[in-house]
Amino acid sequence: MSDPQNKPVLVMFAGPNGSGKSTITPLFQNQPDFPQKYINPDEIALTLGGDTMSKAYEASAIAAQERLISIEENESFSFVGHDVVISYQNGVHKIDIP
Repeated sequence: MSDPQNKPVLVMFAGPNGSGKSTITPLFQNQPDFPQKYINPDEIALTLGGDTMSKAYEASAIAAQERLISIEENESFSFVGHDVVISYQNGVHKIDIP
């Protein structure tokens, strides 16, 4: 869990498929204040069995659950996303990047 004296950090790499989100991430991960936890559905999918589409859907669900847990635990994290729903105190905001 994050240090209670410091606010957690959320870093989102967003863009359509093939835009280079996963490619650019390592350039930032070496920064001292960059969150250690990194959630990438593509990397999760590599660990799953089944056909490409079912792996993509399952990986997306797992990534969403990991993001939710991190938010609930007040934990800093970064993630890759192109269709993301972010909940906050005043409601829910869906970010949908074509």
